Amino acid sequence: MDKLPERLSIRQVVALLGEYGIKRTKEAVRKSIKSGELPAEMVGSQWTIANSDAQAYGETLQARAKGKAS
Repeated sequence: MDKLPERLSIRQVVALLGEYGIKRTKEAVRKSIKSGELPAEMVGSQWTIANSDAQAYGETLQARAKGKAS
């Protein structure tokens, strides 16, 4: 993905996770937001996620996947 904005939509987070080799649906990302696992802010009627939080979330999921593969 090219240069990402400071705040991402759920769709952009799904695409970013794909770059980490992680397949997640928009619904799965929403669930992570609602559980508090992925910090997000409601702007109007849309969730937005800080780019840094989305990247940290991707790294966490990637580490978990590697841990399960061991």
